[in-house]
Amino acid sequence: MAKKNSNGVAPEVGPIVGECSGGAVRIVVAGRQVDCQKYEGIAAVYLMHVCVSSKTFRLHADFDRTGLVVFTGLTRTMQYHYRAGVRKKGSKNSVQQDLMSLPLYSFTVHAADTTIPCNINLFSNRFVGEQGLFLRQSERGVKTLIDHKTSADINIFCGGTVHEDPDLPLTRVYRQVLTSPAIRNILANVPSLMSPGQTDLDISDFRKQYLSHRAYQSYQALHAPLMELNDKGVPVDFPTHWYYQYCVGCCSFFVTDTITERLPNTIMSLEQQQAIVSFLTSTEDKGVRCIVMSQPFMGDGGLAKVYHRQQNAIMDAMAKSPHPVVLLCGSTNGSRVDSYQLNNTNKMIHQVCVGSMFKPFNEQTQRMPDIVGRVSVMPSNYHNTVTRCSVSPEELTIELFGRKGGDPQTVTINL
Repeated sequence: MAKKNSNGVAPEVGPIVGECSGGAVRIVVAGRQVDCQKYEGIAAVYLMHVCVSSKTFRLHADFDRTGLVVFTGLTRTMQYHYRAGVRKKGSKNSVQQDLMSLPLYSFTVHAADTTIPCNINLFSNRFVGEQGLFLRQSERGVKTLIDHKTSADINIFCGGTVHEDPDLPLTRVYRQVLTSPAIRNILANVPSLMSPGQTDLDISDFRKQYLSHRAYQSYQALHAPLMELNDKGVPVDFPTHWYYQYCVGCCSFFVTDTITERLPNTIMSLEQQQAIVSFLTSTEDKGVRCIVMSQPFMGDGGLAKVYHRQQNAIMDAMAKSPHPVVLLCGSTNGSRVDSYQLNNTNKMIHQVCVGSMFKPFNEQTQRMPDIVGRVSVMPSNYHNTVTRCSVSPEELTIELFGRKGGDPQTVTINL
């Protein structure tokens, strides 16, 4: 029950912590069945139990009643606490008063430092699928992950399939999943990045495509670093592309878009391909290069085997990269970990796939001409739906958490 004189109420979705770098943080909430002309978002950030900033912000009717607030001037690597919710406009209380009855969450502002390890929670975007597949399989897995108490620096949702029920609006799918208790908790306390899912944006029907774009913009792109904002934290324009880069500790991430830019003979646009090549071969900084994709790039049925025209350019850049390279991929198959040695080099590429389906990968020998061989570090296991990767400059540790709970499968790879 809300405290007396407190007009703030918890949002239906969120709060979700998004981009959290450069001394700033983005926080997203979604109101319930409210009139966006009469309600507003409210949020406050605290350091050592002292409020350092509080704001009101707009809820957007066109974006499924979601709202975004941005706090700046924060100290990197510092842990802050915050509250966020909604209230009726015209409240005579201060923002802090109206937030006092709401839960207190926390976040740590990211910093790019090649000496600092990075702990990643890795999810497939297979949110619902048949009969609430993600909810049934992943809720317990997420709870188990939280119970292990190892703090994570970032959540990454890497593609897969988001929506398969044509009769259920995609915005409702997002609300159904993101209000799941364990998932809500982990998104409120750990910053998240999300890449487009396979049917998230790739819809032929124009009206459904428009609504799907709106859902993606509302619940994934809005809190990502690619969405440009004005001084008040309001989106000023939609980006011309959906791929972007982000740094956390020793990891530099390239979040790809292999959905909206895919054509019959190409995985992505030439502009995105060149951006990936530059990302891999850059010598401006050290650290591990992590590429996030909606589907596996290597292996049987991987994107590189199907789209030959762009395979060579990207794999050549991987071979020339002065950095360790890790692929973080969504999958409609089972979760697994593989290492690949590129032809005529000693370069090893490590691919971590996470998926919530029962169907395992094809176990046939890899026959791509640019790869000598594959080491199946951790074979497919349909029981695993959530993955944690701990990355340091020297090694990669992967834990696969089962949908039924229990101890995870664990493997460590030298980089």
